[in-house]
Amino acid sequence: MALVHENLYQSEYLSKVNMKEYIETLSRELLSLYRQDGKVALDVGAEEIEIDIKKALPCGIIINELITNSLKHAFPAEAEGAIAVLFRKNSGNTIELTVRDNGVGIPEETAPVLEKHLGFRLIYLLSDQIGGELSAGPTDPVQEGGQIFGDRPGTEFKLLFPGE
Repeated sequence: MALVHENLYQSEYLSKVNMKEYIETLSRELLSLYRQDGKVALDVGAEEIEIDIKKALPCGIIINELITNSLKHAFPAEAEGAIAVLFRKNSGNTIELTVRDNGVGIPEETAPVLEKHLGFRLIYLLSDQIGGELSAGPTDPVQEGGQIFGDRPGTEFKLLFPGE
């Protein structure tokens, strides 16, 4: 939330957040915080989109939770890997937020109980709050981020929500 406030102070509008700057800064800070800057490659593909603070804050918390989960669980021990964050406007004024990694993936037996964990409940709750639809599954390495992913599997979360 502090990053949103900083972004607002630098903006000419006090109700809009530049998501490209915000996501790039948040992602770098998380990589540094978890001391993964050398082991985990980061690819941020965010468009210059300004969104209302009422959607920017939930998006920031969702991004924080998803990147943090990848950094904590997708790359065990000294494993190297990659995380990609995409933020773009699709046709029909829909905004797409995708966070994917090429880590170990979510084991099938674990997937059904994820919604019981506080972090995932928060992600689903915030997705609903902004009128979004969240999907999760294995990463398709052929999609964007393929240049840093290679052919390793992983996990992908995609959130689609209405734009302004």
